[in-house]
Parts: sequence; C-alpha cells; structure tokens
Amino acid sequence: MILAVIAGDWPAAEALVNRLLTLRPEAWMLDATRTELQGVLERLFDIFKRERLRALIERLQPVPAADEAEEADNAQL
Repeated sequence: MILAVIAGDWPAAEALVNRLLTLRPEAWMLDATRTELQGVLERLFDIFKRERLRALIERLQPVPAADEAEEADNAQL
C-alpha cells in the first residue's frame, strides 16, 4: 500500500485498503500503517495527493468488534 501511494497509484492503494479492511486487522496493525502513511503525507506537497492520502488514512480506523460496539452503545444509555 505504501509503495502504491508513493507511486501515485491511487486505484491500487484504495484496493489494498479495501482488502486490508476485509481482513479485520488488529488495531495496532492499523495504527502502524496510519503512522507510516502520515509520514508520507507530511512529505507530499501536491494538494490532490494529500487529499487522496488523507482519505485513505481516515479509512484505516479500527473497527470495534461487535461486542465492543454493543458495550459502547450500552454505556451511552
């Protein structure tokens, strides 16, 4: 994914994010990937590329497990 981003191959980068998210990776894996992508983002000057990368980074948020989501919903009540 990092190499696709560096190459500006946005369809490939987006496809890899989609595939990664279907695998339901551990939160630390997503954190590490987001951190690496943030490093790339800091070095991009092209606004279009920055926005595309920022959108990919936002998609890499951990998805709570069903029981965690239920606990969060119950805590709000």
